[in-house]
Amino acid sequence: MSDSIVEPELQEALDRAKEVADKIIESSKGAAEPLKEMQTLSSEISDIYKDVNWFQVNTNLFNPKKCQPLYEELFSLQKANFDTLLKKQEALFKEFTKSGQVLMQSNKDVSKPQSTVAKIINQSLDNFDLFSSKLKEQNKELTKMQSTYFKWCKKTLSSLSQPQS
Repeated sequence: MSDSIVEPELQEALDRAKEVADKIIESSKGAAEPLKEMQTLSSEISDIYKDVNWFQVNTNLFNPKKCQPLYEELFSLQKANFDTLLKKQEALFKEFTKSGQVLMQSNKDVSKPQSTVAKIINQSLDNFDLFSSKLKEQNKELTKMQSTYFKWCKKTLSSLSQPQS
């Protein structure tokens, strides 16, 4: 019999929790990356605005022939993005629900308290890993959507800057 008060299964779960916490602390060092991306995007948008013929844009805004295709494209873009987000949110909700149910089942056997705690810790860490990966996927999707809106804005301003035909 071992002299340790903590059973090996629980010790492994606690060690895993510490590793995850260390990874979170390490990854938080890159928290400024989205701010850098935002700064780059702001700079690109500023550059586009400089090249726009704003007088022509204002004139073209009252030309339905010029605006209608642009707004139709925006509507299609928004609908596609909404549909994508809705599907991903539904899938994410189902994953969260399923993971929560599994977690709730992991504390059924209380005859071995340390084993039960180890199962709860491990299941919680599994859930955390799953949620982290899903949220990273969602962030990539949102970044992709942001890029499509930026391209639409650039194309629209360029189009509206042209003389009426």
